Amino acid sequence: MTQIVNQEYIVNKLQESLDKDAVVEIKSRDKAFKHLEFYITSSILKQMPLIKAHRSVLNIFKDELDQNLIHAISITIKK
Repeated sequence: MTQIVNQEYIVNKLQESLDKDAVVEIKSRDKAFKHLEFYITSSILKQMPLIKAHRSVLNIFKDELDQNLIHAISITIKK
């Protein structure tokens, strides 16, 4: 069964993987949610070096990226 990727799915997955208080803003460059921009405020990510924080977020969506459900993610970690 193919997973439906939408804003609710993305926010829930990030909050489950990071912290429940993470604030996530998502912008999609297309209607299919394949080219995404994430703006994330998270106490966990704030403690990490920037490259490690980006890798952590990408790792959360590894399956979706591997299955081409998501094609590209641009990440901004808000401090």
